[in-house]
Amino acid sequence: MKLQKKFREKHNILSYNAVIFNTESYLRDKSYLIPKICLAAINAKKFNKKTKFGNLNISREWNWCDEQVKYLLEFIKKKPQDFILSNGKNFSAIQMIRFAFNYFNLDYKKYILFNDKKYLRNKEIIKKKSNYRKCLKRNKIKRINKIFGEKIIKKLIRHYLKK
Repeated sequence: MKLQKKFREKHNILSYNAVIFNTESYLRDKSYLIPKICLAAINAKKFNKKTKFGNLNISREWNWCDEQVKYLLEFIKKKPQDFILSNGKNFSAIQMIRFAFNYFNLDYKKYILFNDKKYLRNKEIIKKKSNYRKCLKRNKIKRINKIFGEKIIKKLIRHYLKK
């Protein structure tokens, strides 16, 4: 990122660096945490199936892809720069699991197997938090988030149920 910024400034090149926080969509691979959570809830409801997870003591700013792209396009209309894309809405993995299992009125504790070694990462960052407001303010961009947290879970569950 620093090398690209230096090159951009030295040669006056139209280029950007973006740090884009966790972005969910219907196209996201099902092995990622949020789709896996949604599918675990569906499988618990339909098949009484349990699902193994690694460390769920994490929290992230999960964003919806359509919103992220909207703001990405706003940033690239501005002068070349480095920026952060996120909604600032932090949710724990357990909260997201609760949203998914509550969709079906299920107790997630009966269907989730925690800390399976196969899914644990050696250096997992427990909480990721962005400083996205600074970028928005600098660029006079007002961000309004409509889809985050439980809404992401509901959108994905409805999508997977249609398949």
